[in-house]
Amino acid sequence: MTNGKRLILVVGKEGSAVIIEFADLASMQCLRQEAESKGLTCKQIGIEDYLPTYRGRRYFDMQNPITKKLFNLDYLIQAWESDKNHHDGEGGVDEWFIH
Repeated sequence: MTNGKRLILVVGKEGSAVIIEFADLASMQCLRQEAESKGLTCKQIGIEDYLPTYRGRRYFDMQNPITKKLFNLDYLIQAWESDKNHHDGEGGVDEWFIH
């Protein structure tokens, strides 16, 4: 956290998104640059926006050392694409998710 403000980033693609919380601004900016370079959209939000708009989305806490070590954007993108292809093959759906 920075000055009591939580660092929360929404990372998404084609209407689906995950929520990622960071311990410091440098880590958030680094992941944001990587995500945007891979064609993902990023939006920083405050905690007041989380509950009404993003509640129920998959959440990753980068303050947790295990999550920080294992989190992988390439895997996330691949999983989104696999789910989308799977659901599109079944007639399509408006929203898809990671199992």
